[in-house]
Amino acid sequence: MSITPRYRPLVVAAGYFLGGYQGLSIPNTGSQITLIRPPTGIALASLPVGRYSIISGIWLWAFLVNLDTSATWGSSSGLSIGNILGPFSMHLLLRCAGFERRMDKHRDVVIIALAGAVLPMTITAMIGSQPLMISRLLPSAQWATAWFAWWWGNLLGVLFFTPSLIRYERHVLRTTRTVL
Repeated sequence: MSITPRYRPLVVAAGYFLGGYQGLSIPNTGSQITLIRPPTGIALASLPVGRYSIISGIWLWAFLVNLDTSATWGSSSGLSIGNILGPFSMHLLLRCAGFERRMDKHRDVVIIALAGAVLPMTITAMIGSQPLMISRLLPSAQWATAWFAWWWGNLLGVLFFTPSLIRYERHVLRTTRTVL
């Protein structure tokens, strides 16, 4: 079962919206920060398959979810940019580190956990927490706590959801080849 390339951003946006809405239904700090963020893992698993056309789906999802959780138009746009830059920078780092989507070596697991998840999620947490503070949705006294919760939620989203989605993708491709 293959999705036509022109519809991939919409499918990814729908998955992000549902995953993001579910994650934010249990907020940790404010209404935009949760301790597990499935869409970050969905973003990373989607980028290599959909190439750069998926970025529009990421932005659309992030914008709609954040707008729905009482953020302003401006802060939703800023949060959306952070939601693009984290997974995109992680995707680039994984490519540079020689990460293989088969994930059949311990090296790939270490790469995705350390080189991929830790640094790029720092970018997402930094960019994501700033628009909330600027728009006064996050008091400056809570910034450090919010930053850490944001980083942690994205990190767990990558570690829990990206490997699962990559394995699922491999299973679907293997099944499709067997049927054909």
